[in-house]
Amino acid sequence: MKTFHINASSLWETTFHLTKDGEERILGTLIYPKWYSYDARIELANNRNYTLEQTGFWGTTVALKSEHKELMNCQTNWKGHILIESHLEEDLTGYKVKNTFSLDGKVLLLDSDGQEAMAIVPDQRWYESVRRFKLTLSDKLSVHPEKELIMLTSIHCANRTMLSDG
Repeated sequence: MKTFHINASSLWETTFHLTKDGEERILGTLIYPKWYSYDARIELANNRNYTLEQTGFWGTTVALKSEHKELMNCQTNWKGHILIESHLEEDLTGYKVKNTFSLDGKVLLLDSDGQEAMAIVPDQRWYESVRRFKLTLSDKLSVHPEKELIMLTSIHCANRTMLSDG
């Protein structure tokens, strides 16, 4: 298992930086144009840029796009889970973002077999006005060539589930 962190410098910050545990180098950034926006941009360290755009009639779907090509489709179901359909590999890969409703606020990313691929634990330090997330990846996801993109997209989905759950 590998551990990563996502940090924003304040509660109202619209930029989240992804780093590997024990390292300072930024692997990617999730950027919201406004603090209340559901649309966002992802910028990876290798200068690849993506957009997360809210789509659908009720706004329950988010599409991850590179230029005009859809790479992931994230749709909220009636249980409040977000189902992710990935087009990153030749075969379609499915994930589910599931809020555990535990006291620590943990959100899980489950793979298509229902196995935990990533645990996202928020660390909202209100007294420091800082927003942080600790991400723990399974061995399988930690070697995925697009793990940074999956982590940042999952944080975007986790933010949506946390906002909708109060």
